[in-house]
Amino acid sequence: MTQFAGLADRLDFLLPGFTRVSWVNDSARQTWEPRFRRIRDCWREIEWRSVADGVRQGALLPVGTRLAMDIAARPPVGVTTELLDPVKPIASRYECPTNLSSTRERGWFGLGKPDHVGQLRDAVAGENHDEIGRLLGYPDCCRQAFIHVRIELEMADATWAMVLGASTESLNHPLETNIFWRQLGIRLVPHLPCSLACPQSLQLAAAMSEVGHRHGFAAPLAWLREILSWPLEWSALHGIAEIKTPVLRLSTSTDATASKYTFSWRCHGRAPNGALTQLIALA
Repeated sequence: MTQFAGLADRLDFLLPGFTRVSWVNDSARQTWEPRFRRIRDCWREIEWRSVADGVRQGALLPVGTRLAMDIAARPPVGVTTELLDPVKPIASRYECPTNLSSTRERGWFGLGKPDHVGQLRDAVAGENHDEIGRLLGYPDCCRQAFIHVRIELEMADATWAMVLGASTESLNHPLETNIFWRQLGIRLVPHLPCSLACPQSLQLAAAMSEVGHRHGFAAPLAWLREILSWPLEWSALHGIAEIKTPVLRLSTSTDATASKYTFSWRCHGRAPNGALTQLIALA
């Protein structure tokens, strides 16, 4: 990935974090909202099971979720958990599927083998971003891109850096790097890829999928892959990002810019029940 130069027209304010969802109709919501919930629950399971299965050295679990509390109370064999410093916001930069603000307040559990959890604790305390990413299994190229965009450039959102150079083109992209649904916990990789075609991210996605299939999550993974293959439109203006999909419109915070940035995601899948017409109508 070519090093991202930043946003020339970035404004000097940042809106509080938020996520708002508007469904295209009741039928879409009745069909897909329960599936989204199931996918999100299964993804949290896959995240920690990827550690127990040896795919990654560590993982982060947000304090306050039932899964995190259950695992903290009864860790799997060979795995331990430790409450990371709740006043350190650094861990929140690495995984924010939902409700990031409350997660920052409550903190995170680090999960892994005892020595790896100790290393993760020390890395968080020392704000060692590269080491945190390494322990969480993120590819080298993605860690360096994260450090450049989120730390050096102090950007709140790495989305535009990932799509740089394709903002006006409709291309076919691998669904595994589709991170546009991440605010809803819909994703196949636990990190922000350095680009939409990152080979190392594709490999990690395959490994995470294998974990899911091994533990009986074939149906949610099939739904997940279908969702990630749908076309969508991403745009950002004045600190608000809008993502228009065949079943819903998602609004969330991003870096504020004076001009509008847009990107069309295309994959080899197709929209559900001809819903591409609905997506075009939302434009």
